[in-house]
Amino acid sequence: MEIFNNILVISRMNAYSRKAITVGVSLARKHNSKLHVLHLVSNPVDLMTMNSSGLFPEVQYTNYFNSQQEAKIQLAKVIKQELRHGIAIQEMVSEQDSVEEIVK
Repeated sequence: MEIFNNILVISRMNAYSRKAITVGVSLARKHNSKLHVLHLVSNPVDLMTMNSSGLFPEVQYTNYFNSQQEAKIQLAKVIKQELRHGIAIQEMVSEQDSVEEIVK
């Protein structure tokens, strides 16, 4: 049986990410591994810059920001609960290119 010392879960701050973290926690427990959670987020400031010509309503950016914040709160609850159970979790947040961040 293979031994996994580190497990990486990619989070996009949504409901699917919450499930992915739950599965990552299960794997970390099973293999006595460290869990790394990489939150990949889009930068709303960059989106606003791209919207300089007013192509999209500003409310879309506000809704995006609010949904990101809510997802972050929910994911933090999941991670906090697992930390209490002794799972080693390292959280990282990045607004960079997702492929480059995953490779790092």
